[in-house]
Amino acid sequence: MPIFYSPIEVIEMAVKTEKTGQEFYISAAKKTKSKVLSQLFNYLAGEEIKHEKTYKKLYNIVKDDPRALPFNLDEMGLYLQAITDSKFFLGSDKALSYIAKVKTPNALLDYALQFEKETMLFYTEILNLVKKRYKPLVDKIIVQEKEHIRKLSAMKESI
Repeated sequence: MPIFYSPIEVIEMAVKTEKTGQEFYISAAKKTKSKVLSQLFNYLAGEEIKHEKTYKKLYNIVKDDPRALPFNLDEMGLYLQAITDSKFFLGSDKALSYIAKVKTPNALLDYALQFEKETMLFYTEILNLVKKRYKPLVDKIIVQEKEHIRKLSAMKESI
């Protein structure tokens, strides 16, 4: 049976994703002994806060006008559910429990990279769902997610 998300629920997922990312990066910054890696994770936590604010703005728009995201999520709903059910995605319990088990900086970076990739995939799908006038808002975050992946990859190469 298909899962249907309302526009509000999609935006709530985006807000929750950003909160989870923020919690993950703050915990990762505390976990690592590397000053450079800690600085990167703190920077990324700050970026997640900015993204959360952006999605909260969109949430307020959608709350006032649900037609701002006109879509039928018959098949898309299942796809978004599959992404959000990933072990890397939503749920601070998933992300934070992983940090407790991490033994190396590389493993921490691998997890962060996977989280960012799945987050970007989720936002790419949201981009396909929003009206044209809201696309620049979501597109800006996708560009920033790509930059996060680039920074994490560069850090991984350097250690």
